[in-house]
Amino acid sequence: MKLDEVSSPVLAKKFSAPDFNPEDYVKTILSKCDIYRTLFDQRNNIQKLGEETAVSLKKNVYRNYKQFIDTAKEISYLEAEMYQLSHLLTEQKSILADQLETDIFERPKGLPVALDPEVEAYENKKKSFLESIKVSKQLMDELESKELILEDHLTEYDPETYSSIQKVGAHLVTDNLMITNEPKTGKADILTMFDLCDLAVVNVRDGQGVKNAFKILYSLETRMFGASTKDMKLSWLDQIERAKRNYKKGVQMDADKLAEMRQIQQEESAQEIQHKKEEESRAEAEIAEQESQARDQSFRYPNLLNVDWLVELPEDLDMCIAQRDFEGAVQLVERGRTYLADFQESPPLKEIRDKIESRVEQLVTVLEKSLDNSSSSRHVSLRSIRVYVLLLIRLGRGKLACELFLRNRGFEIKNSFKQLKMEGATAIYVRKLASVFFTSVIETGREYKRNFTLNSNCSAFVVWLHNELQNFAEKFTRQVFTRNTNLQNVGLCISLALTQCQRLNSIGIDLTFDLQHMFLKEVMTAVFDARDQIMERAKSKAMDDNWVPMTLATDELDTLVGEIDSLNLQGFQPYVKGNVIHLSTSTINFTKSFLVFMVDVLGKFYTTEIHDTLTQCVREIFKAQSIQFESLIRDPNLKDRRQFIYVNAEFIFGKVFKKASDQMKELTGHELASLQPVNNMMERLRHLK
Repeated sequence: MKLDEVSSPVLAKKFSAPDFNPEDYVKTILSKCDIYRTLFDQRNNIQKLGEETAVSLKKNVYRNYKQFIDTAKEISYLEAEMYQLSHLLTEQKSILADQLETDIFERPKGLPVALDPEVEAYENKKKSFLESIKVSKQLMDELESKELILEDHLTEYDPETYSSIQKVGAHLVTDNLMITNEPKTGKADILTMFDLCDLAVVNVRDGQGVKNAFKILYSLETRMFGASTKDMKLSWLDQIERAKRNYKKGVQMDADKLAEMRQIQQEESAQEIQHKKEEESRAEAEIAEQESQARDQSFRYPNLLNVDWLVELPEDLDMCIAQRDFEGAVQLVERGRTYLADFQESPPLKEIRDKIESRVEQLVTVLEKSLDNSSSSRHVSLRSIRVYVLLLIRLGRGKLACELFLRNRGFEIKNSFKQLKMEGATAIYVRKLASVFFTSVIETGREYKRNFTLNSNCSAFVVWLHNELQNFAEKFTRQVFTRNTNLQNVGLCISLALTQCQRLNSIGIDLTFDLQHMFLKEVMTAVFDARDQIMERAKSKAMDDNWVPMTLATDELDTLVGEIDSLNLQGFQPYVKGNVIHLSTSTINFTKSFLVFMVDVLGKFYTTEIHDTLTQCVREIFKAQSIQFESLIRDPNLKDRRQFIYVNAEFIFGKVFKKASDQMKELTGHELASLQPVNNMMERLRHLK
């Protein structure tokens, strides 16, 4: 930053000095200033200088950023040119290597003169030949690739004196004639090899003791050999001449092929160079077209990259996120998205959008952490989280906002449960538990409708509510359905929970049936436990009873009659005469406990799902009574009281059972065929008379 670009060059010069000490500077100012106004002016000057420095720093960063982009483009172009140059050098090196490896004077292998029709015999012959000579590995490899045309045992003569010198082996192959010695044991050594290109063969007349001879002229050397027969001599002369002709033809053919190959390579190289030039031309044309499109884009939207607020938008977003100014950050994002919405896609536009969206991801992460209360036990109000939820919706993250909102409310309900203390009766705790839960759910539902207006069917909320209702039911079950809690308390607690659940109708949701279904298993268990208790108490009381009428005081009698009347049992009064009740104590106790059982089940948690369970319990209770009365009637010790026992049985199966049957008929609207076996039980007892 230049000093002449700021409002206070002197102050900027002081601050930029290497030996500047802030503490000494402040002390100096305080020693000279005696009024508040002077200090305030100094503060404004320093603040203004700081703002100017920040603006200058942003401009420098942007200027260097543009230079960095331009430099990167130049490096990219240079890299492409270097790649092309490297490719050309590699091709030139390959061509030079091929030329160096090519030897125009190399003698190609000749064509075979004649092939023995018996291939197997020829292979064995050649194999025997290779195994019989002693040569180096390199020469052996060359001989394996050549054809063995003719071989025989010859006698070498002195060409001047015609005297015999030695027995030798002669082997005619594709491009030379080999002369070997004939050792008695072991492999033969090669004495001479004549190249067919420089070799001439001359027939020798018979005479001077030499028959079937011919001369080999090689350079300045002359050698004479004699065959075993005249036919073999002629064969040698003919095969050597034919091998020479074939060998020369092969050399000429290979030379022609080599020239043709070189011409093809030159043509291919020229075509490849032309193809590369065309590709380079097309690449230059594409680059020119892209630059033209970029110029057109810049001409069409000249202010796309030159708008200061848009260039500084990513930095401003970083500042807002750091200062937790979420509202300001969302406003900047909305402004940027709206401004860029109508522009045609281009690399500069994509770059700006990527920068903005990366800041949006950071902002979403911060908002998500703000809505996370899983590790906190403090109360979080709906109003405090509403801001974060609405900001996420404005950023286009409605689904995430819904998920975080419901998760937050779920943890809030759990924290509310933890603050409840188990004090006093179970019903008091259940009343508080249900009130806290359903109040929170209703508030959450209303807030959900307010925030997520587009999701009119509230599907996500219903799923969340079902899961939370299961959590409530589990907590309710642990507190209510215990072995020590009687059926009356269970019914009271369930009634309290269902009453609170009906409050959900205020937000348009009815989950009463769902909650009843969640309680079903535990309710059935409680009903079976109550059945077992009634049967056990009835059996115990019957065994201890004397089976005589009850004589009570007036107060006790009035109390008992009031209890029976409160249970709406018809036909009890005829059994009361004065202070005597013509029923046994065990019968009265069974009547009260059974009718209370029916009132609790039918009045507080009866549903169609529990109907079969209730009818089963009623049948089993009266079946146990039937068995009990049958054993009493058959007891010889109670023979004189048998008539009184029949009176009690008539009361149980006539009055008490009829009351239970009428209650269930009133609920279902028809007679229950499943209870018909109970009537048959009384008929069976009558037959015991």
